[in-house]
Amino acid sequence: MAGMTRLRMLDFVSQAPLDCPVAVIFGHACAMNWTQSSYNDVGLGIASALCAKGYPADLMPSSLIESKALKMDDDGYVCLGPQRYRAVVLFHPEFGDKNELAFFSRVAAGKSAMFRVGDWTKDFEACPFDAMKVLGGKIQPCADDIACVADVVRALSLAGVTPVSAWPVNAKRWGHSGGALATPPVEGHTVLVDGTYVRIAGAHQADGDPITETFEWQGHRVSVDAIGVVALRFGRNGKVAAFAAGGLKSVSTGSLTISLPERTDLAFRLESDGHVRGVLQGGAAAAVPEALRQITCDWQRLRMPALDNK
Repeated sequence: MAGMTRLRMLDFVSQAPLDCPVAVIFGHACAMNWTQSSYNDVGLGIASALCAKGYPADLMPSSLIESKALKMDDDGYVCLGPQRYRAVVLFHPEFGDKNELAFFSRVAAGKSAMFRVGDWTKDFEACPFDAMKVLGGKIQPCADDIACVADVVRALSLAGVTPVSAWPVNAKRWGHSGGALATPPVEGHTVLVDGTYVRIAGAHQADGDPITETFEWQGHRVSVDAIGVVALRFGRNGKVAAFAAGGLKSVSTGSLTISLPERTDLAFRLESDGHVRGVLQGGAAAAVPEALRQITCDWQRLRMPALDNK
């Protein structure tokens, strides 16, 4: 319960999804065609392998193009909601319709690096069709899943995309192995779409392991002493716009310095109206420490959930 309540501190600083620089887009028609050897294969192996390399990937059907959910932004990148993709894998696009062809024609001329696994030699009516002739030579063909992962990782590295903590494969959780697929780590760091840096430590204790370290994020040096979770986001002015931590004892970065007499679960963020609001979790309803009142006087104290010891 202590671990879960510490993790909920993240909700007070960001609602953004995990930043995934890669989109694996599988041909919906092909994946559902039982006459094909690729039937029911949606590219999960590629997405999993990329996560295991530290490059989280979103996995989605090509039918999102028809729904207009998947689109290109004004800068020429493929995007889904707030997520912008630096690389796109077109996985078994056989039987793709004219809308998909038109979309990927635009993508091929855009800024997202494109890769392809599988042929596209038939249209939606299963008539012979040379889609690659229409798409041109900007889509890099890959012999198989392994070659695709290697090519995507190489492209991301050359583009300066920094990997996050790699997802472990065959991780044993709750007494069971995760099989051949990668699963999110319980120790390491990741990034959210809005630029929030998240550090998690829970490999040994359910309520969180110590996080006593110094790291750099977006050109800022951060020193922190906390337990279980730390998250922070910088604003355009270089100052901390949001911060959360479990069992915080101290943090220091730029103009922000906090040193507390007792470890505290807390979170605060700069709202759109320019006002900073924060929450404290647990503890007696005592006076807010001076170090926190210097940040804002608007603190709300959250009660810890009651534990049933019966």
